[in-house]
Amino acid sequence: MIIKSLELKNYRNYDELSMNFASGTNLLYGDNAQGKTNILESIYLSATTKSHRGNKDRELIKFEENEAHIRIHFEKQGIDHQLDMHLKKNKAKGVAIDRIPIRRSSDLLGQIPVILFSPEDLKIVKSGPSERRKFLDIELSQMERLYLYQLTNYNKILVQRNNLLKQIRFQNNLIETLEAWDIQLVKYGSEVIKYREKFIKHLGEVCQKIHNKLTGGKEKILLEYDRDVGYDSYLTELKKKRQKDLKYFTSMKKNKKLNSEGIEKTQVNNTSVYFFTLLIQAVDKLLELLGTAIIFGLTSLGLTIIFNESLRNIVFQMLGLK
Repeated sequence: MIIKSLELKNYRNYDELSMNFASGTNLLYGDNAQGKTNILESIYLSATTKSHRGNKDRELIKFEENEAHIRIHFEKQGIDHQLDMHLKKNKAKGVAIDRIPIRRSSDLLGQIPVILFSPEDLKIVKSGPSERRKFLDIELSQMERLYLYQLTNYNKILVQRNNLLKQIRFQNNLIETLEAWDIQLVKYGSEVIKYREKFIKHLGEVCQKIHNKLTGGKEKILLEYDRDVGYDSYLTELKKKRQKDLKYFTSMKKNKKLNSEGIEKTQVNNTSVYFFTLLIQAVDKLLELLGTAIIFGLTSLGLTIIFNESLRNIVFQMLGLK
């Protein structure tokens, strides 16, 4: 997959912008606050429907304008395509592929597979489990359509189960129907866990090889998916928590923060650069067959890179690593 061009209108600080990209590596260089990250954000937004900064659509529209437009021309499997996204202040965004409207965001994921690395991504390591789950969901949803299906259904069942828990407060006889929702939750939840474990296993294998090169084989890095329940005990554990769920009228979750201090002990001159390099290469190796566009931003250096091919030698050369 190759992103050939990008057009912006009334997006962030841009009145209008038109850019053509080469099929290899593209570097955008300039002073801070000139809009380099906005370019990355617009590509990521077009691919995933969400800003990596967490902004609402109306905050992406240029000041004093009512709507913005993003257009991307890209090549996938030798065929040219066009993606259009319209942002409006008071309405839902509109998306079209080859001028055919996309009704569901899930239909867009995977059309332009991208990986965005920014300074905020250090939260994957430093913050709690929710950041890591978010990372897994975005990458897996672009790689595996079936994972997106399982995750979407899991989230729908979870919302419906929570609504039922609230209704039981006023209609106690509805408690008998809770079992059916629990079975569905376990069904889709188990599949989500399996996909995540498989992805983490592969990611860990690649990370270990790269980490060995960076540390001269003196240290080991371990990535594992720390799940709360096993496949066989999922339904049993859900039943054990039922009284607590009924008490608070919602599905209770554990809120444990995985310890990442062991990883942070690695001594390198620039911790941020280290993690970026490690993650970029690991995910790039896994997604290489997809032709995924990798976009990488180091705003403090005034540097933005858009990758469309293998990154290892390029990144190592730029960062002075061997």
